[in-house]
Amino acid sequence: MADFRNDSILKLIWEFTLPSLIGTLANTIYNIVDRIFIGQGVGTFAISGLALTFPIMNIMTAFGMLVGQGAAAEMSIRLGRRDHSEGSVLSNMILLTFVNYLLVTVVCYLNLDRILELFGGSPNTIPYARQYLEIIIPGHFMTSLGFGLSNVIRSSGRPKVAMCTLIAGASLNILLDPIFIFVFNLGIRGAAIATVISMTLTALWALYEVSGMLKSCELKPDFHILFRIVSIGMAPFLLQICNSLVNVEMNRSLSLYGGDLAIGAFGIITSFSTLITMMVVGVNHGLQPIIGYNYGAGLKRRVAETLRIGVIIGTIITTFGWLLAMFCPVYIAKCFNSNDEVLIGMTANGLRFYCLFLGFVGFHLVITNYYQSIGRSNISILLTLMRQVGFLIPFILILPAYLPLVPGMSGLTELNCLWLAQPASVICSVLLAFIIIRNDKYLN
Repeated sequence: MADFRNDSILKLIWEFTLPSLIGTLANTIYNIVDRIFIGQGVGTFAISGLALTFPIMNIMTAFGMLVGQGAAAEMSIRLGRRDHSEGSVLSNMILLTFVNYLLVTVVCYLNLDRILELFGGSPNTIPYARQYLEIIIPGHFMTSLGFGLSNVIRSSGRPKVAMCTLIAGASLNILLDPIFIFVFNLGIRGAAIATVISMTLTALWALYEVSGMLKSCELKPDFHILFRIVSIGMAPFLLQICNSLVNVEMNRSLSLYGGDLAIGAFGIITSFSTLITMMVVGVNHGLQPIIGYNYGAGLKRRVAETLRIGVIIGTIITTFGWLLAMFCPVYIAKCFNSNDEVLIGMTANGLRFYCLFLGFVGFHLVITNYYQSIGRSNISILLTLMRQVGFLIPFILILPAYLPLVPGMSGLTELNCLWLAQPASVICSVLLAFIIIRNDKYLN
């Protein structure tokens, strides 16, 4: 068991961040592997159909983050205060996960076709999206439960167990995807079935690992704990909801300026950028129990040192992603579809524009996670909302309509201007995060 109070910060970061990064990366691979197999084995419109599912997938992930990350941060803060009531936090996390599952499933199933049309779907792409979601939506309880429990396991001081739990599920998904897609010839449905089976086994394993905590508490709602979980988890929840809103607006704009093929290119681009940013999220998951515990214990210098090292690691990761996007965009595109040259060209071009300032994103993500980890969710929420809603959506609406009219910019197509909305929002949100952290009284 790690000693958050006395072990060196570098030792703790190594012990918690590496397993967390690997585990989160494994969890991210679920969807990316689906997209690779579908793109290579089913076709171009299937990739575009899968891209239509991103907003709904983001909403389901949002509810998982609301509960899982909120419960993990609350547990870390309590442990730092030597309050060993983790069983109560865990039981309320499971209860909230089930309530969220019922809500999301009912709403999505009753309005699935309408939602997909709103998200920019066409007769070519909606059937693929529906086939995938009809299986994924009922199975998302196990997805959310597995995600939440792995965060709780990590916060309780067992990062390697959390890592192994997620790696086992991702490995099984990679094994099952080609079997269900190609051997059983189930196409996009096969990818969904493989994902649900893998996440179910992941959740069951994680539930077994935390069963000891549940034995020591009463399985009943505690509204104070429920409120704390929701308030702390609200920032990552809003981040994913905002991602969903952005995806909706992007899909509609892409349909206008580039058609179904542009939506497919966006699916590949976001798969790559998500892989990079989720690596930083993995680092954040490792930093969270260290920051939360030391903040709860009143050890200010250890909190500041953890934050500083986290910013360095996050920036290195996103800079590496920027280098790949700038110098290897064609190879990235061909990982998802090696047959359609038009799609490959559109994706490679979009990657260079979309990821122009990706290297700065790590700083913003780590700062946002810091405020979530110490329970100051208001600042974390502000940073999240401004990046995704305050900056990005206006740029999506404005840049393709007006930037080509600016002198010297007439050579840019509307689609290229649309890709530039992301880097423009990154610069604005990073500046905002920098101003806030420089004026933080706790750290200064």
